[in-house]
Amino acid sequence: MTTTSSNQQENTHPLSSIENFSFEEFIETTNDLFTQVDPDGFFLYVSSSSIKYYGLKPEECIGLYAFNFIHPEDKEKSTSAFNDWLKKSDKSFSHINRLMHKDGSYHYMLWTITAVKDSENNIKLFNSIARDITSQKEAEIELIETQSKLKELVEHQTEQLNLAAEIFKHSSEGVTITDSKNTIIYVNQAFTTITGYSQEEAIGQSPSLLKSDRHDSSFYGLIWSAIKNTGSWEGEIWNRRKNGELFPEWLSISTITSTTGEIKHYIAVFRDISEAKAKQKQIQHQAYHDALTGLPNRELLIDRLRKAIISSKNNNKYLALLFIDIDNFKNINDSFGYVVGDNLLKKVAARIKGFINKIDTVARPGGDEFVIMLKEVKEKHDVVIMANSIIKLFSRAFTIKSQPVTLTPSIGIAVYPDDGDTAHELVRNADTAMFKAKQEGRNSYHLFTAGLTALARKRISLENELRKTVWEKNLTVFYQPKVSLLTDKIIGMEALVRWIKPDGRIISPAEFIPLAEETGLIIPIGEQVLETACLDTIALNKRFNTNLKVSVNLSLRQFKQKNLLQTILDIITKTSIDPSCLDLEITESTVMDDIEQTKKTLDKLADSGITLSIDDFGTGYSSMAHLKNLPMHVLKIDQSFVSGLPHNTSDKKIVKAIISLAKSFDLSTVAEGIETYEQCTYMKELGCDIMQGFYYSPPVPIDKFSTLLSDSL
Repeated sequence: MTTTSSNQQENTHPLSSIENFSFEEFIETTNDLFTQVDPDGFFLYVSSSSIKYYGLKPEECIGLYAFNFIHPEDKEKSTSAFNDWLKKSDKSFSHINRLMHKDGSYHYMLWTITAVKDSENNIKLFNSIARDITSQKEAEIELIETQSKLKELVEHQTEQLNLAAEIFKHSSEGVTITDSKNTIIYVNQAFTTITGYSQEEAIGQSPSLLKSDRHDSSFYGLIWSAIKNTGSWEGEIWNRRKNGELFPEWLSISTITSTTGEIKHYIAVFRDISEAKAKQKQIQHQAYHDALTGLPNRELLIDRLRKAIISSKNNNKYLALLFIDIDNFKNINDSFGYVVGDNLLKKVAARIKGFINKIDTVARPGGDEFVIMLKEVKEKHDVVIMANSIIKLFSRAFTIKSQPVTLTPSIGIAVYPDDGDTAHELVRNADTAMFKAKQEGRNSYHLFTAGLTALARKRISLENELRKTVWEKNLTVFYQPKVSLLTDKIIGMEALVRWIKPDGRIISPAEFIPLAEETGLIIPIGEQVLETACLDTIALNKRFNTNLKVSVNLSLRQFKQKNLLQTILDIITKTSIDPSCLDLEITESTVMDDIEQTKKTLDKLADSGITLSIDDFGTGYSSMAHLKNLPMHVLKIDQSFVSGLPHNTSDKKIVKAIISLAKSFDLSTVAEGIETYEQCTYMKELGCDIMQGFYYSPPVPIDKFSTLLSDSL
């Protein structure tokens, strides 16, 4: 009796209660691929799905080598993994690879393989089931969601029951089997893990045990209608765990029918997709929000603008955009680094966001730009008040490394419907108005007008032309003589870039240099001017047997380059110019910006033999303590002090002081902007060393400068 009871227990299985459960029919009608392979890897049996996956009928597969159908790129990995498993082969082997169709296409397949052994533990054959997971793999690659499907493995009816039970038992997806009346007769361990209900608690209950009350009766009606009409349903549904927690799952329900078409069972396979939905939500947030500040990005701003425009049409109120650009923010990044710059941008974002109303939007399209969208504006003047408030908001200093830093904004204003009918048009016009605010001195706002559009187009056209000219290296270098006030002879020259268009028209440096600074084109322009000046100086010195020194300007943006020193040294090496023939002119404000780093750079330049000049001296804020420690050689007296000589008393005092200061530091002096004989004579009397200006010659092309030099010798 005991033995009989024991045997009965061993044969008892949760699936054994399913009457007439035909796995042979299941195998031949499912999309899954079932195979039996002998120990050498040749097919003994292949289900009818072989037509879909191999392009061969089952009988055509018998005797073929199974591994020949694996994608060439996966074969080595699959073979190695299979051989490693064979060393134990006491458990099922799971693996994913690509299965080749005879037409060259392939499917991603999830394999589950078990070894059938004889009484002496020798492998008789391998049973395997493969599920097509191509769509899941593609979804995984696209980071939309990842899903894995239930892996079923069946052999013949008795072996298939046991094998299917093992698959259900160990699957990571919850499995529920109900009878025809939808009463649960089996659940696997994953069901318990996901829902919190044990097998004992679930069996005998209805699947409505998990009902979340988040869906109405019509939702469930559609599910059962699909199952009735097609035999299956698949989709997203919300259920409730035992502890009351709601969770989303991906559910697949299929019917199992008898040979007569009578419904015998329902199999539900589900997976908790909470994590996948959280990732999807995160991806969606990242797609529409700025990663640094968390503010809406340009895409979300445009979307909100479109909706706000529709709302404005309905309530007859204005909609306004304030396009904000932080003035000279590039200097922050250059001086303190991008990490500090990013932290400062986050502080700016937080300050603006904390200032505006909840119904309005502040976005960050990128860089140091912010956009405020004001909804339901009653009067246009309210927008101007807001712009002034933003300027005042910026007047309160931010803190960087315990140091106060004051930023200023340039603001462009566009109002719907006067300044644009579409979201993109409003953004573009507000941007255009912002550039106008910059041109007018920064730290201010400007209202959009129709005329600004033409100016914006002109600016864009000019930028494109300049970019093309720089790329093709078609800029020209002019030279203005530097004359010794002691000998009245040319001893050097300043290299000045000129843009001469193909039609002969000259674009003023005052027009394109600020544009070059703003767009970063000043860097390649500076390199081209430096290289050309070096080559021309070498040629002149060789031709006239002179020792001319050429002066080249370095802008603040150029000076802040991390590779500035190496760039200059590379050009010196490339052109073979004697470094003593090169003079780099740096403005006073550039010299005083980040004095410690400036000194390191200047020391290295001076050590290489290059002469260093402070340009526009007297217009900045030089500290005598700093000046005496810098390796400077020349002070250039700004022409604004020279123009009033010799009659303006203030200019006379300033110039005398500068020359006296230069002598005390053993520095040479250059007076720029000399235009009259009186100015020249006066500077000579004061002991100035070198003059430069229209009195002697304006900047001229290299051939005319050669003539001037020849006449000077």
